[in-house]
Amino acid sequence: RRRYAERKDALAMLDFDDLLARARALLVDPANDDLRRRMSAQIQLLLVDEFQDTDRVQIELVKALCGDAVSSGKLFFVGDMKQSIYRFRGADPDVFRRLRDETPAAGQLSLTTNFRSQPAILEFANALFWHDLGADYEALRPFRSQSTPQPAIEFLWAHAGDNPPRETVGTMRRREAEWIALRIREMLDGGAPLVGEPDPQHPGQQRARTAKPGDVAILFRALSDVELYEDALRRHDVDYYLVGGHAFYAQQEIFDLLNLLRAVSRPSDGVSLAGVLRSAFFSLPDETLFWLAQHPDGLTAGLFAAELPSQLSPQQQQLVVRAAETLRTLRDAKDRVRICELIELAMTLTGYDASLLAEFLGERKLANLRKVVEQARGFERDGAFDLADFLAELSEFVARQPKEPLAATLSEDTDVVRLMTIHQAKGLEFPIVFVPDVGRASDPRADRVRFDAELGPLVQSSAEGDSQRAIGGYELWRFLEQQEDLAESYRLLYVATTRAADYLVLSHGGTHAGEPRGNWMRLLARRFDLLSGQLIAELPVGEPRPSIRVTVEQPSAHKGAASRRARLDVAALT
Repeated sequence: RRRYAERKDALAMLDFDDLLARARALLVDPANDDLRRRMSAQIQLLLVDEFQDTDRVQIELVKALCGDAVSSGKLFFVGDMKQSIYRFRGADPDVFRRLRDETPAAGQLSLTTNFRSQPAILEFANALFWHDLGADYEALRPFRSQSTPQPAIEFLWAHAGDNPPRETVGTMRRREAEWIALRIREMLDGGAPLVGEPDPQHPGQQRARTAKPGDVAILFRALSDVELYEDALRRHDVDYYLVGGHAFYAQQEIFDLLNLLRAVSRPSDGVSLAGVLRSAFFSLPDETLFWLAQHPDGLTAGLFAAELPSQLSPQQQQLVVRAAETLRTLRDAKDRVRICELIELAMTLTGYDASLLAEFLGERKLANLRKVVEQARGFERDGAFDLADFLAELSEFVARQPKEPLAATLSEDTDVVRLMTIHQAKGLEFPIVFVPDVGRASDPRADRVRFDAELGPLVQSSAEGDSQRAIGGYELWRFLEQQEDLAESYRLLYVATTRAADYLVLSHGGTHAGEPRGNWMRLLARRFDLLSGQLIAELPVGEPRPSIRVTVEQPSAHKGAASRRARLDVAALT
């Protein structure tokens, strides 16, 4: 508990927003002019990178530190407004634009040479965003030459075929995940030269080679549906690594383990007992729990009763007896063994770890369970804490859901496909990039009460459907927010597409092929024919027109490829 309290205090000390507020109060307050001048005098040059992600408070701090020399040589700042994608953290791209405009023309330098991507990628990015990322859009120019065949851009429309039935969003995304996994499998097994690399035989030149799993990244707007893509990759023998993901303490196996430890540590906790009995630890049906709970003293007494309800079949009675014996053994052992050993004993007695392997994403679930075992081992390393302390911490984490990544089944530095959010990929590059679900609808803001720095407190009108009502501050704010959200959405797509070095795939699972849905697909449809890939928008004279491949047939994986790895068939072993 003391260690946990210390961790919370340390996190509180690192509250960045609080630090900014304190710094602003010190440096911006006119009462502290002397302090501000002394600090500014100590700074000869101030460099600020990623300036497109700053907010108004941060710019006030920068100006305070630079003093009167903010636009005359003391400040050197670097940024790209096209990559400002952190509005949810308060970033304001207008801050960058205003300070850039205040900087004399002699102090402005445009950086348009791209060292990452082949020309085909940049030609597509320029054609797509020329008219939608602001009037001051500056086209990217390649440093590399084109060493791989074109087209290097692909639209992958995972549709349902002719006369499709009505489908759920989940069904369409599951089909898209299947097509993506098959397309990756096809890339890895097909032998097409998709990736450019330096040619050791001819210094300064590039050569094309075939793709490896580590060349591929799948970049998501959010990881909320990532398990669908994980499942498809696993079924087609594509090894992957999920970068990040913050729902570790929301996984069912964590709930199951917490219920087990509570039931072992607290015999009177009937709710946790019911939870663990119906979990894969004991797999008792709800009907069995119902009859056990008919005991006059409740479920716990019914489980450990000498005579079980007659309504239970012999098989169910056997399961109940086995569960009672296991819990007795664990309760007897809880004060004699370490927490990690208690968990290991529970898995040995119940076969819970083996049962996880037979489930959807079983390897990931088992890895999560092993991660908790390692956490328990570290928790009790100094011998000052017991099972009750560990339960208190684990319960707190499950309730509070801190950001904790899921356990990895493969190392990040192995030759595997990487799955991550676009925000996580910012600043990175990958030879082959898949951007799935480009037709995903944006989530509208639902706040009915807001406070705006310029408009003040705002409340949504209750007459939502009344077209004759007067337009108030809330409606103005919502309109401006929608415009800003749309602009940032385009910038997010820009970041995603420009992570690709050699080959880019934009995909969507829909009922019909190339049906424009969502902001991103509608943007694509304004610039390209989604079924032919032809550019339909105007470009400045001399700008190259990108070449695009459109896939509307399900990819077919090559059978018998040498890269396939044998998988453990758990069902055959039982």
